[in-house]
Amino acid sequence: MNTRNILIALATVVVVFTAWQTSREKAPATSIHSENLYPGLVDQINDVTGLTIRSTQATTELSRKRDKWVVANRDNYPATFANVKNILLNIANTTVVERKTANPERYAQIGVAALDDTDSKATLVDITGGPDSTLVSLLIGNERSASQLNARQYYVRKSGEAGALLVEGELGGSGCRERRNGARAQSDDYGRRRLGHRRVERKAHG
Repeated sequence: MNTRNILIALATVVVVFTAWQTSREKAPATSIHSENLYPGLVDQINDVTGLTIRSTQATTELSRKRDKWVVANRDNYPATFANVKNILLNIANTTVVERKTANPERYAQIGVAALDDTDSKATLVDITGGPDSTLVSLLIGNERSASQLNARQYYVRKSGEAGALLVEGELGGSGCRERRNGARAQSDDYGRRRLGHRRVERKAHG
């Protein structure tokens, strides 16, 4: 191969490599290879002492008292442990699909605006492992429509962080929002029993 051909070959290699490197640098860094949203949470399940689920409409505070769970903001009315366990496992098993917007003006569009915004549609889930230990603080937003393979995907944002995420897991239908409704139903049942008890007391005292 003569010198001219060698120079042409080298120039072609340089051009191809430069084009590949440029396209790599310009590609959006949004794809994440199925890492857990909260790595290590599954190993901390037994350390959880509190779980709060709130929206702009309602709040349910669940707390572990020794070996039992109670609705703390309803005079420690007994809570169903299966509901609590399912929420914890659902969040522990949730994986990140890709990064989304970090523009606060777009948070409302995907349902992850903070709850101090009165129009927020988010569900805020806080999980604690002690008085000063926050394991999870997560705003759960809209479910992504037309997700593939029947996998449920949601837009979320960790409290205090700027970037939203698209995640895959059971955070809606059979996850946190349904469990929130279940906890609310327990609270309503507590309210009905309290009301009935007061009526009995009034009758007893004439």
